[in-house]
Amino acid sequence: MAENTTIYTPTDILNIVKEHLRTVNSTVVIEGVYQMVGTKAYNGGIWWYDEIKAQYDNSKLKAMVPTGIRDQVNQGDVVQLCGTISKNVNDYDGKIELILRVSSLLGKRENEISDEELERLRLLQKKAAKGSRPVDSVLESILYSSERHPRVALLFAESSITDADFRAGVQAASGHVDFKEYRQSFNNTAGLISQIKAIDGEAFDALCVVRGGGSGLEVFDKPELATALMELTTPTITAIGHEQDMPLLCKVSDRNIGTPSLLGQYFKDMVESVNEKKSKSHAALTEKIKKQFQEQLEAGQKQNKELQEKLTTISKANEDMQKKQAEAMGKLQEQLKEQTEVSKKQAKDFGDKLTKMQETNSQLQKSLERVNAKNTDSEKQLAVAKEQAKALQKQLAEAKGGGTNITAIVVMALIIIVLLVLLIVK
Repeated sequence: MAENTTIYTPTDILNIVKEHLRTVNSTVVIEGVYQMVGTKAYNGGIWWYDEIKAQYDNSKLKAMVPTGIRDQVNQGDVVQLCGTISKNVNDYDGKIELILRVSSLLGKRENEISDEELERLRLLQKKAAKGSRPVDSVLESILYSSERHPRVALLFAESSITDADFRAGVQAASGHVDFKEYRQSFNNTAGLISQIKAIDGEAFDALCVVRGGGSGLEVFDKPELATALMELTTPTITAIGHEQDMPLLCKVSDRNIGTPSLLGQYFKDMVESVNEKKSKSHAALTEKIKKQFQEQLEAGQKQNKELQEKLTTISKANEDMQKKQAEAMGKLQEQLKEQTEVSKKQAKDFGDKLTKMQETNSQLQKSLERVNAKNTDSEKQLAVAKEQAKALQKQLAEAKGGGTNITAIVVMALIIIVLLVLLIVK
């Protein structure tokens, strides 16, 4: 930044502009239609902020009107007001506003504008509020898309002969725009309205009303025709009369070209402009694609190099891992071999012990069988001894009764008992 550069703030700039706008307040006389747009009085009921509107267009001027003067006029009166013009700069957004400070009412009269003229003004206001559809953008976007041609309706008067320039322009664009011509009497307003409504239902991208100069242009100033045109869903283009002609229909259309010749040139220029832009955009797109491809190629090569490095690292790590796995597997196999040998030895020892246990069990079984056999014999001998004991008891009892030698019998019994005891011990 240069050393002598002066830096301003927004406030500084606004103050400079205000200073430049200050002029000697010269008295002026303004004539127009009085519009009571103010909703309240300011400064204790002294001032009202209304508007003075031009009689034949939509130009307006804000007016600061004393209450005493305001009470003398009516809405829509054509008034002559004397006052001064002040120029204010809005500190918020920097807009410059002109205000008529009214000092006196020089005259007034009722608005002499006809009902038809008032209707025209109303339609212009409505059009200004509604705005125009971007016909150029609509047609150009379709031309750019290359998916289809724009569809354009051309409405001519029944007996009109279009000039050579119009035909030449349309012919030059016809390879890229689908034109369809309609003929209708422009002197029949009702028929003309019916025709444009019918065209509106055929899904055109634009409707052009085309009429050369000469007499009979007053039909295009009729409010009912302008109203019908504003209500169409299809974007509208007018090319009526000469360049200086500006009927109401041209003012409410979405695009006014001026003359039929200029309309033909309009389509020719649009097609050529779009084709040129498409060629440039194609070249730019090709260059962009080449650049993107080169960037992608370089990025791919870089990524491939990084992947190769990663693959090398992974391969080395894989080799180390395989080596470690082989070593671990060898150790595991040695351990498994040792464990197998131990298991075999343990199995052999267990088999030997099992064989010995089976042999011991067999010997025990045989011993048990001998013991059981001896027990069986002992039981038999015991049974015999018991029988003998019973016989001795019987003899002893008989001996007591018959005087037999008891001592001999007792001795015999003792011998038998001893024998029984010996049998039991065995």
